[in-house]
Amino acid sequence: MKRYFIFFVVGLMVMGLPLLSKAQKYSAITISDGEVLEFLNSIQASSSTPIVLSETPETESLVRVLKRVLADTIFTNDERDFIRRELTNLSDYKWKKGMIKNTRIITEHEIDKLFYKKKADGWPMFYYKYGKGITGFSVPLFTADKTKCIVFRSYSCGAVCGEGAGMIYKKVDGKWVLMAVIPDWVS
Repeated sequence: MKRYFIFFVVGLMVMGLPLLSKAQKYSAITISDGEVLEFLNSIQASSSTPIVLSETPETESLVRVLKRVLADTIFTNDERDFIRRELTNLSDYKWKKGMIKNTRIITEHEIDKLFYKKKADGWPMFYYKYGKGITGFSVPLFTADKTKCIVFRSYSCGAVCGEGAGMIYKKVDGKWVLMAVIPDWVS
């Protein structure tokens, strides 16, 4: 009986080794703030007009899009697993002034003052203070090899004006190239 128990324990250990090494492989990979900002600055660089960016990343929207995207074949199984792990690491991240080129950050407090604390539509005051509209980005999620990335981007320009979509990018010759757009909402 003792011998069977030892074989059982050794068998479990051997079967668990590939899982352990995979988990260790993923835990050793980190995506730095610098890599996040390099990505966002590179995709924002193509825009000639400054954007007004909500300080709070679009995490809930990204989660909604990921449910559809991770069922697709754009990502391998290992890439999907890594992205899921990265998603659980997102915290209460806030965009800060100067992080992303050609961007003006608007705080949640200011958005609340314009839109939620007043009964009237806040867009006229928003246009006066900030311009045409407000953009939102999620924190981008990368694959472990940092060659693919998914980010959610939204743009709101009025009560019935705006859109939001997940965007998948691939790094080709050192540049991020848009591979796919996954529409989420249109107003």
